[in-house]
Amino acid sequence: MKKMKTICFLVLMLSCILTGCGGDSPKDTYSSELSGSQTESNDPTGGDDAGSNSYKGVNFNTIYDYTNAVTEIEGQHEAVINQYEDMPVLELPAAMLPIVTANMYEMLNLEEKDGRFEETEDSTGVTKFLEKKGTDIRFGFDGIRNQDGFSPDDKKGDRIVESGTLDGKKGHFKSESFTERAGSVLERSMVQCNLINGDTVAILYQFGKSSGENRTTSVFISAGKDHYDFVIGSDNSGPGFPELILDFSTAEEAAKRFEASGLKIVKSGGIQNGAFVVN
Repeated sequence: MKKMKTICFLVLMLSCILTGCGGDSPKDTYSSELSGSQTESNDPTGGDDAGSNSYKGVNFNTIYDYTNAVTEIEGQHEAVINQYEDMPVLELPAAMLPIVTANMYEMLNLEEKDGRFEETEDSTGVTKFLEKKGTDIRFGFDGIRNQDGFSPDDKKGDRIVESGTLDGKKGHFKSESFTERAGSVLERSMVQCNLINGDTVAILYQFGKSSGENRTTSVFISAGKDHYDFVIGSDNSGPGFPELILDFSTAEEAAKRFEASGLKIVKSGGIQNGAFVVN
């Protein structure tokens, strides 16, 4: 399985960005590591135009191949975004993080066979699984943490759950996770990702946390060869936020859906006239 070490390092760096670890600036760290992973990109079509960022007609046989395609397409405007001089929009790598980390499940099935594969993680005591039947893949875990985690929010005795699916024929990915303590959900996140016409990705990320004041953040990204647009909404519904269905592909429609569900638009923007703009 190529690039797994690169992916693991990218996951670690993205986690540091979002938890406020030291080191390089968020903008520089994210861009350099994402760029490094894409430099080694392999085209699952096996064609001569691997740099075309087109995956039309591809049936994705692994989570790895799918998320590789998504990060390649989403990262096409990286150089322009990196020229932005104001505060980085951290919600954008946050939306990508659960997609990238799903690659870790492929470690359970390095030979890419059909079947169910499991492994108990030493750091949590939770058993992770991957089920594969051709291009239909399920993955996740549901267990009780056996020790405190790296983050101060991760406590021994917490129930931690993730449930995800990939439809490799349609190019649809979905994952939901939550942490429960003493019967109450502390935080919950959901990401949906659709690959459209082989060269455009639409991503919808929702996150809610109950510690302190309840808060929810929803992020929509649409990226392709000729565009990069995003919308970010927020409200105080916390981890009980209602699930939005990703059956749209434009920032304009995302803004309408966000507002209709009670979210306030707090940021929007994208690539306009060759520059990254945040409104």
